Amino acid sequence: MSKFCPNCAKEVADSAKFCNRCGTALAASETAPFSAAYQPENAVIPTTPTADAGTKSRKLSPLQIILIILVIAAAVFDCLLLFTDLIVG
Repeated sequence: MSKFCPNCAKEVADSAKFCNRCGTALAASETAPFSAAYQPENAVIPTTPTADAGTKSRKLSPLQIILIILVIAAAVFDCLLLFTDLIVG
């Protein structure tokens, strides 16, 4: 017979001591034989965060964009100088 968490109604293993969904401590007398479709009205069901939940959309300022362009241009220019030095000798 399946057991269900008394807090969130998630099905739990017969030997479980805690609910995998909400973390409620389970005792043999606390688990109830609810149907799988049962969901208590005030149950707190935690959601797992999505991949971008912790990331904020960050815009670059015009100064940052200019600095990035200058760094890339300097790297390209340096590579061109190195390449011409290798060819010329």
